[in-house]
Amino acid sequence: MTDPCLCNDGHGSLKVPGFSDVPLDLEIYSQNRFTHGATEWVQWPNLTARELAMLGLMNDLTEEHGWHKNIFDDDLMVDWRMQALSRPLISPKAWDWCLAELQDKALYFEQTGNIVVFNTGAGIVKSDAVAEMIQTELRDAAKLLEADEKAPRQQVVLNLVDPSLFPLVYGRTRVLMDSGRVSLDSTINSFGRGAIVLDIPPGYFRPRRNVRRDPLWSEEVTPRATNSDDERWSARSQWLPCEVDFINNSGTDVRITSYVNNLHPIRSRALYGTIEKLISQSIEPWNQILIKQNRGRTPIRIRTYGVKPDNERPKWATWDNLRKLESDRSNTAFKEAISPTWETKNGGLSEALYTKWKRLRTWRHPEPGTAFSFDDWKAGRAGKTIIDKKIDDPNFNTCHNFYKFALQDSFRKKGLQVVVKISSVELTLEDLAYGGTDWHLDGMLNDHIVASALYVFDVKNVTEARLSFRQQTRMEQAEFHYSKHEMEILMEVFAIPSDEEDMDDFVMFDFPPSLQDLGSPIQLLNPTVSGHCKFISLHLVDPHYRICSTRNVPLQRHDW
Repeated sequence: MTDPCLCNDGHGSLKVPGFSDVPLDLEIYSQNRFTHGATEWVQWPNLTARELAMLGLMNDLTEEHGWHKNIFDDDLMVDWRMQALSRPLISPKAWDWCLAELQDKALYFEQTGNIVVFNTGAGIVKSDAVAEMIQTELRDAAKLLEADEKAPRQQVVLNLVDPSLFPLVYGRTRVLMDSGRVSLDSTINSFGRGAIVLDIPPGYFRPRRNVRRDPLWSEEVTPRATNSDDERWSARSQWLPCEVDFINNSGTDVRITSYVNNLHPIRSRALYGTIEKLISQSIEPWNQILIKQNRGRTPIRIRTYGVKPDNERPKWATWDNLRKLESDRSNTAFKEAISPTWETKNGGLSEALYTKWKRLRTWRHPEPGTAFSFDDWKAGRAGKTIIDKKIDDPNFNTCHNFYKFALQDSFRKKGLQVVVKISSVELTLEDLAYGGTDWHLDGMLNDHIVASALYVFDVKNVTEARLSFRQQTRMEQAEFHYSKHEMEILMEVFAIPSDEEDMDDFVMFDFPPSLQDLGSPIQLLNPTVSGHCKFISLHLVDPHYRICSTRNVPLQRHDW
């Protein structure tokens, strides 16, 4: 069975999810599309706490001015090493690995202005390549958009370009379903064209409560989506992306060919050109982070399925000795040696001695470079383990297969679809602080978002904003070596915190939807003066799909 041919070019019937008998919840086979983050991507195997510490260190060091040159300065690295070793879990071996990896990253940064951080299965790209001219153009455009706002401001967050305003709404929105298209130049004249789309799109299935997942492999037992998937589909609305075409035979230069939803195609025409530049600069970073077939882009640095103690269990704490001590509880020596308060329902002397051993023992966090070297890791030979998996997995591949994407090559003729959002957090003497966002993935499943870019272009009198990331992981009990008393230690070795990334002014971040993100709270630095933080978000629709876009929906804004 092959995937359906989706098309929204306007030269025939609109054949996209929700139209022309194409189910709204259509999902192309996973091997033929990019991976989404709603119950599909899982970071596996687990990352160790030490690897997370290494990732945090490398991210922090790349925030240093001129890091890509300083990393090759041997004298300066003596100081950096001392500072790094003072951080939790950064050992000499961990530092040596980070130094080698950062030197590799520096060479790539010199060529592109981009760096991939927190790169395990998924990753985040930081870019300093956005020109100052683009920043200035965005600032000027934001002022014009704010001047156009007619409604009084009632919230701290002002969405200057909001994809959730006038989206595709089933049962209400007019759509060119048979033929025809709305070009950027014809947007204003398109008002009122098309027919109202069906109230409930064909193929939509309400939540299916009988769906279950195999607990070991997290694979679907039934052919349809899971309950949590169901909640991620919307039978009410969908974001409307704009159409983006590549304009040359090579390279990443693009042109927006249909209107950005809620961005005036005439009054804001200059801003369209600025957004085109940002999309163009986002393509290479997106190439670095897009995930396919649930296969991560980078192997983990420390692979183990258990932990090793620093000290061996003493003879008095062995189970044989404990059983021998308690073989005859009527023995006078036993009664004299143990306090009555030690006699619990869980055992007497043996329990007390084992508790003492648990207090005395220490555990060794696994080190990088133990099972495989940095050079092996770079080459994908990263399958060896410090402690082997408890059960054999015949499908386990000891080598990591790196892969590349080039959106500009694979989709040059087809083009891309991008959702644009411009927002401003406005703090005043009445609103001194902003509480941040909840953990979320961008868009619903029928928006098919597979990568995002965020660029902060204007900051004034507010505290540093941070963007945090987290991803789903799994820990299969049958794979790990541990006893019931060692679970706390195992969880300490495989800590799962969130990764935080500073939202530096004028730095662009690109990340896949396999990572949930959370915006941190911010507040005024000087509470007597207003302040703001303005940013633009670009969300890439999986180009293996085509969904209904502004090419297919005539203008909905009465005020234009």
